[in-house]
Amino acid sequence: MSAIRLLQAERQEDIRHLHRQLMSGGVLQRELLEEVESYLIQKNIYDVTLIEEHDFREYKKFLMDSGRHTRQRAIER
Repeated sequence: MSAIRLLQAERQEDIRHLHRQLMSGGVLQRELLEEVESYLIQKNIYDVTLIEEHDFREYKKFLMDSGRHTRQRAIER
């Protein structure tokens, strides 16, 4: 297996691991789950135990900057 394929396989496993963690935390709205999962993958965070306080602040800013959420809604998420 080439190095690129190996890295892609590892990344897919990391993404599956993250998805399982997010799903096991309770019932999340599908839209919220997809949004959070996409953001964490973008930040190369594949394990919820690695999320730090600054990640929460950056996610809140990301939501507000997207224009899809008000400040209050971003805080709630």
